[in-house]
Order: sequence, then C-alpha cells, then structure tokens
Amino acid sequence: MEDKLTNQDYWNSGTKHAKIEISDNDPIKKWLKKYENNFTDIKNCIEIGCYPGRFLTIFGEMGAELSGIDYVENLEDVEKNLKGKGYKTGIFKKEDFTKFSPIKKYDCVMSFGLIEHFKDWRKVFQKHIDLVDEKGFIIIETPNFNGFMQRIPRKFFDRENYLRHNIYSMNLKKWEKLLRDNNFEIISSEYFGGYEIWFENQNLSKIEKIIKKVILRINSIIKNRFFSKPESKHFSSYLGIIAYRK
Repeated sequence: MEDKLTNQDYWNSGTKHAKIEISDNDPIKKWLKKYENNFTDIKNCIEIGCYPGRFLTIFGEMGAELSGIDYVENLEDVEKNLKGKGYKTGIFKKEDFTKFSPIKKYDCVMSFGLIEHFKDWRKVFQKHIDLVDEKGFIIIETPNFNGFMQRIPRKFFDRENYLRHNIYSMNLKKWEKLLRDNNFEIISSEYFGGYEIWFENQNLSKIEKIIKKVILRINSIIKNRFFSKPESKHFSSYLGIIAYRK
C-alpha cells in the first residue's frame, strides 16, 4: 500500500521558481530565531523536503554547511541559489527520502511540513532521528490541521488538500515521546503562528464563500472570548519541536 498521501506530480507543480528569500515576519523563521542561541555549534545541517530552500538560509547565515534532499524537479536550483548567496553547501540529493541511504549524520536534521504527508508518519520521523549526530539537533514543524477550529473550515472548504495531510501526525505529545525514547532533550515543543486559515482550494461558489466567512468569524469570536492565551492547539496555525540529542 502506498504510504504517501501526495505524489511527485503534486510537488512538481509548485516548483517553477526556487525563491529562497524569507521574510523576518515568517512565523516559522520567528520561531526558530527564538532559539538560535542553541544552534551556535551547528557545523552542518540537512533539510528533508528542502525545496525551495528558504529555511536553510537561516542556518546558512550562521555559517553552517547546508545540505538537502527532495525528489522534485529543479532541485538543482536550490543549491545554485544558496551558493549564489555565499552559503556553504554540502550534498543535494534528488531522491525519495523513504529510500534514502545516508553516508553521514548531521549536527541538525530538519523538515517543515513533511511528516504529515505520510500514513506511517512515525517511520518518517524515526528516519529523521536516525540522521542526527551525537549532540545534534532535530527540528520538526507541520501545519496544525488537527486543531479543532483549524480542522472544521478545512474539511468543508479545502477538503482535497485536507486529505493530503495525516492530521494524526500533528501531535506534540507523540513527538515528545518518540524523541525522549531516543535520548533527546526537548528544547521547544509548542504551537505558534497565531490563528490564520489559508486554503489551497480557491474555487468556491458564492454560497460557500459566505458560509466560509461566517464560520471563520464564529471561530474568531470563540477564540477571543474563551481563550486568553494567544497560542493554542485548537487555533494556532503551526506546531513545532526542537530537541537535542544528549
């Protein structure tokens, strides 16, 4: 049985331009920058599902050697663009990560929006863990489609995209257990990014657009009235974990 919830054609469709620039207001970048003092000893890192390479630039600025793996077309553009910015580069493999046989381990292994596209997400997570060198870091992030007030609008108005994601993978407690079982210390395990909803499906009928606005408005009222904290597993747009191998 095919384990992937997406196919190569889906990812190739969005790879015409590998733009590596990343805004300082990007929520994932802001999350990582909060913990950058922990990353001062990282000499090399690899991003799994690295296209277009914008998150690698964060570690390139710290002087780390950058590597990546992805099976999309135009992967060579990522390395070319990173080199063009003056960053040190290692290997860039055009390969299916589930079939990848690494020749080394890394100080930092990371992925952003990857593990949730697999039915057996634990196997993919463990493969990340196995790539981390002694005293190295692992960084995993996914969108929070499992949050109740995130899930409902998506199921109705972006269902095709919703079904490409394994929402049961989006669980910080499960991630923490996997990492602690593999002798990692948790540095950050949190929801972040505020309450925002984006849809891949833009072809809604007029009625659907009206209903969508009503649901999003109701969600916003519920959040503001009943939830005092800015971040929550029910509402936040992202979840992420950073851990250190002891």
